[in-house]
Amino acid sequence: MPDEQIRIAWPYTHVFFDQDLFPWLEEKFKAVVINDILGHYQVAPHDMSTIDKCFESLARGTLDFSMIGSCRGPIEYYIDYVIHWVKDYKIDCVILPMQFACKHAFAMARLTSEEVRKETGIPTMIFGCDPYDSREVPSEVIRSKIEDFITQIVL
Repeated sequence: MPDEQIRIAWPYTHVFFDQDLFPWLEEKFKAVVINDILGHYQVAPHDMSTIDKCFESLARGTLDFSMIGSCRGPIEYYIDYVIHWVKDYKIDCVILPMQFACKHAFAMARLTSEEVRKETGIPTMIFGCDPYDSREVPSEVIRSKIEDFITQIVL
């Protein structure tokens, strides 16, 4: 976006039921969501020199898929992943809409938020919702929270 003003890291799932959320962010705030965790794959080229290497390479590639790659292992892996993302893409803020059913992810998000602020000074917003079902937290509420965050903290 040529007149981009805000770069948002979205290192968790997006809100699937609101297909117009990202275009709304672009129109209202000239904000660009750089990526979400489900669309961020860093799979290295496969070694196909032998059948064993081929299977090993496929297995390693699977371990690097989106949430598997960034959310497996100790919390430091995810924190480093997000901090690296924030620095590399010159992010202005981080938004984490957390799935209510993922209790472990809320703890992960909170710790990551603290470390991102400590290491980079970038603000983070965490809020609960069901990214697939608008009945618990409708689009209007999500957009209002994001708008408050951007206007009161980011800008």
